[in-house]
Amino acid sequence: MDNQQIQDLMERFQTGKCTSSELVLVRYLVHKFREDEPSGLSELELKDVREEIRNAIDRELAFVVPIPKRLLRLNIRGAVLAAATVAFMVLFVYFFKDSLHYKRFPNDIGPGSNRAVLVLSSGETIRLEGANIGLLAMQADTRIVKTGDGKIVYTDHPGGASIAEMNRIETPRGGNYKISLPDGTMIWLNAASTLAYPISFNGRGERRVKLSGEAYFEVSKDRSKPFLVESNGQVVQVLGTHFDVRCYADDSEARTALLEGSVSLTTSPVGPSSLNMMGMSALQNHVLLRPGEMAMNSIGGIKVKQVDLASVVAWKDGAFSFRNESMENIMKQISRWYDVEVVFENKNIANLSFGGSISKYENLSNVLHMLELTGDVKFKLEGRKVIIL
Repeated sequence: MDNQQIQDLMERFQTGKCTSSELVLVRYLVHKFREDEPSGLSELELKDVREEIRNAIDRELAFVVPIPKRLLRLNIRGAVLAAATVAFMVLFVYFFKDSLHYKRFPNDIGPGSNRAVLVLSSGETIRLEGANIGLLAMQADTRIVKTGDGKIVYTDHPGGASIAEMNRIETPRGGNYKISLPDGTMIWLNAASTLAYPISFNGRGERRVKLSGEAYFEVSKDRSKPFLVESNGQVVQVLGTHFDVRCYADDSEARTALLEGSVSLTTSPVGPSSLNMMGMSALQNHVLLRPGEMAMNSIGGIKVKQVDLASVVAWKDGAFSFRNESMENIMKQISRWYDVEVVFENKNIANLSFGGSISKYENLSNVLHMLELTGDVKFKLEGRKVIIL
């Protein structure tokens, strides 16, 4: 399409006259313009575009949002880019509600749900999705309760006996869960993840937990007891803050993103299992994160960059949100949540970057359809196998 055709399309979109096929084309254009392309707008114009988009969404009552006329007078390519990078999740939901319920695959797959297994120090297992609301177990002075809103809450008596035993909570592929530790720390556990933690923090000089997978932490402040998250090759230490750690075994790097407070991150080339034996002197890398930063820890060391925090923690709030994410990483997230196998027939697609957002409680076909609208990728579904063509 040339610039005039794009402008004509946007004018029909602004007046609510787009056909269903034209709405799909608009959505394709929003995806197609990558974040790393120059917008052609000044910083002041971009700020105005963002403000106008937000105001338009706030006024929206119907399926199609009328774009302010001033937006049409701006560089169209830049305006579409700004929409994609500033408010794509909201634009997607509001603009295309009528096309979300897409179903191309006869054997469509539903989303994951609130599922996990609690493993007590004794070895007893409790399947949480089938457990009754109320008291699940007593361990010394610690009570373990399942609440009506579907989370596990630990409570103990401050000053009680020190307990050395560890419990753990495990989410399967296609599951997530929320837990409140005895100190009040809230943790959201993503799919295919495991968290091991003490039954009580009484009598301990620190609050240390071990993570495999991904979790979002809202740590209760306690200056006398630092909170430590031990994961694949790194230790995150905080006093009280909000952060996300992703450390799946099949990822090439561990990611730690900070939302508020401060985080000290140290890494070891030999992995977390050797930390206690070798001591802190063995740690090779150390960084302090500021809010809005993400540390990416790999074999080559730690790299820190600014990130869009809303995209990082979208999974916790019920959405997939990708910002210049490789198809390989996107499909890993989809694979874990929908419990499907992913096969790349076209190996060249794996490293291409994509962007967009959609509820993670949509069926799999809707998520794949969103990615197909970029025009760069096609999918085939065979049983529980997603094939990328």
